Amino acid sequence: MSIFLDTLDSVPLNSEDFDFQFESWLTHLVDDLNTIILQLQDEINGLGNGLIIPPKTNAEIVALEPDAADGTMWYSTDHVPPVIVAKVNGALVQLSTAAYP
Repeated sequence: MSIFLDTLDSVPLNSEDFDFQFESWLTHLVDDLNTIILQLQDEINGLGNGLIIPPKTNAEIVALEPDAADGTMWYSTDHVPPVIVAKVNGALVQLSTAAYP
């Protein structure tokens, strides 16, 4: 079974309502969102190469954590061995480091 996500078709603006810079910015935003939606669709359907979690040092993770939403993940590069860290219910947690599979 495949999942198909809806993308945004266009930016329905009347050019008299907004200046060119705003319309251009909004058009690029829609293009970027559509790219992200299609990448997520590929990952959900098993067609992608996997999600890449951003590598960060422990200090960077601690600095980013206060503004990060729950569900944010990082790859802690200076932890031995390296681990995946996530923010869950407002706190940082280390995900399992058990061998795969």
